[in-house]
Amino acid sequence: MSQSEVILKVGGEGGDITLYGARTSTGWRFSRRTIDQTAMLLFDEPAIEDESVMVEAWDDALRLVDRYPWHLLYPLEVHPEFRERVWFEVERRCSDRRHRLERWREVCGS
Repeated sequence: MSQSEVILKVGGEGGDITLYGARTSTGWRFSRRTIDQTAMLLFDEPAIEDESVMVEAWDDALRLVDRYPWHLLYPLEVHPEFRERVWFEVERRCSDRRHRLERWREVCGS
């Protein structure tokens, strides 16, 4: 398997959520990593880091990040090959929050 690439990265106060992808001979495999530095910033305790299992389907990758309100966070990076897919998912999730779409539009190139 090749080295992981950032597919989607969003940030919020105190942390971020990153969906990684690795190209394989049969397609992409995905995993999620979350970093929450809230405890470190407020209580001088270690940051919380969590990594998911690897999944092979895009729908499963979305379920990994859907544990969080990722579409409401600040978009930092979207892999060029996934911009259309991510844009579609953001539009679907933010249909009643159109004001949140501008930054997503910039990052996804839509």
